[in-house]
Amino acid sequence: MRLKKLLIFFMTFTLLGCNMKVDEYKQETPELKIQEFFKGKLKVYGFLQDFRGKVTRRFTADIDGSWEKNSGLLKEKFVFNDGEVSYRNWQVTLNGDEISATAEDVIGNAIGAQAGNAINLNYVLRIKTGNSTYDITVDDWMFLVSEKRVLNISKLKKFGITVGRLTIYIEKL
Repeated sequence: MRLKKLLIFFMTFTLLGCNMKVDEYKQETPELKIQEFFKGKLKVYGFLQDFRGKVTRRFTADIDGSWEKNSGLLKEKFVFNDGEVSYRNWQVTLNGDEISATAEDVIGNAIGAQAGNAINLNYVLRIKTGNSTYDITVDDWMFLVSEKRVLNISKLKKFGITVGRLTIYIEKL
C-alpha cells in the first residue's frame, strides 16, 4: 500500500511538473505575433506519430490567413500521404495576447495566448476515422524559429493519456 501511494505521488508530481506556461517565453525574441505571422500565404510540412513514436501519417498544407483588426481567418488545406484531402477554417479572435479560436472540427473554443516567441493553444479536436469519431485533447505549442519559420509541436491526449504527437514546420511565403 505504501509503494502504491508513493507511485501515485511521483506520477502526479511528474504530470503537474510538465505543464509549461506561455509566459515563460515572454523575454524570448524574435517575437511571434499570430496576426503578423499568419497573414498571407504559408506552406506547412508535418507528420503524426502514435503513442510509441512511430510516424503514422505525413502531410503538407497550405494556409491563407487574413486579418481585420483583432479577428482573423486561417483557411487550411491538408494533403496527406495516403491521398486524403481535408480542410479547416480557423476563426481567430485576439484580446491583447489572449487567443480564442474555433474551427469546424474543434469542440468549443481553442483557448491560448502568445508571449515572446511562443504561442500555446489548448482545444478538443474531433477526429473521424472510418465510422468512428474520437475527441482528442490537443496541447499545441508554436515557436518562432526565424522571421519566416515556425515550429509547431502538439501533444494529443485521450483521457489524459498521450496517444500521439504532431510535428509541423510552417514557412511564410
